[in-house]
Amino acid sequence: MDKTLVEAIAQAAWYNREQLRNHLKRNDKNAPDIPDEKNKNHYFIEEFQEGVLNSLKNSKSIKGYNWGSEVRNEDVDVEDRVDIMGERENGRNCIIEIDAVRHDQIAPKFVSRIALWGLGQEPLDYVLLLYDSTQKSGKHSAEKFVRYTYAILKAINKESSLIAIYVHTPKNGSVGDSLEYWDCEKQGFSIKEENNSKTYTSMIDCEEAAIKYYLEKKKPISYEELRETFEPNKNKKFSYVSNTKGKSREKKINLEIEDHTIYIYSQFRKTGNQRNWNKFVEICKKNGITIEQSFSQGKYKQPQ
Repeated sequence: MDKTLVEAIAQAAWYNREQLRNHLKRNDKNAPDIPDEKNKNHYFIEEFQEGVLNSLKNSKSIKGYNWGSEVRNEDVDVEDRVDIMGERENGRNCIIEIDAVRHDQIAPKFVSRIALWGLGQEPLDYVLLLYDSTQKSGKHSAEKFVRYTYAILKAINKESSLIAIYVHTPKNGSVGDSLEYWDCEKQGFSIKEENNSKTYTSMIDCEEAAIKYYLEKKKPISYEELRETFEPNKNKKFSYVSNTKGKSREKKINLEIEDHTIYIYSQFRKTGNQRNWNKFVEICKKNGITIEQSFSQGKYKQPQ
């Protein structure tokens, strides 16, 4: 996705974030006034949506978009509407959906929008604009579903793109306001230690570091013990560690055990369901190694 577009949307959300804080405060005694005829559960989100729309219309950094809100697909007899859409003559449209940071809001709207707008030949830019939920729901679960939606969209059209922008606004003041970019193209994989952690840009580099870290903790250790430790399924004779180079284990690490050259699994994917990666993380956890997956924040500018 174009970096300038992402940063313009983030800036628009940041500039209008006070409406998100008002939404969180709407049931408090000192909540901002809401017109009697308005729905208090959605009033401030609607105000936020209108503010973001106007900011994008007036943006000097992005050109060529015709921005509108509550946009329907006129070719289909359904009432589903895109919160904000930027339409372009070249066909690469931008969909922005505004949701609480909850997977049960992210997933249904994504399915609807992709079914109605994302199945053609033209690529699509999809932006999840997320805000704090008033219900107890895990941010971790929302992050997971951002990765799922990204994988689905890329499978439909590899030229399409998806990013989430999460605006955090504590309702008791702006001191803790923050913005996070959740870009599946830019992720880090960290090995957490008691007082330290190191982040790697690829799953394979993190895997190598985790295996070496395990060896340092457990040495002396035999090759067979190492191989068995990193078996995800004991009855299938597959291990993330091998002494034989193969299509799935072509990564050689600078390490020998009992005269065995060590190769490690090298076909992890950042898209899809990451099944093999998740199994590796589970093995590490059982053996005292904590691996965390996070979105890198360094690619984009923080809004002013």
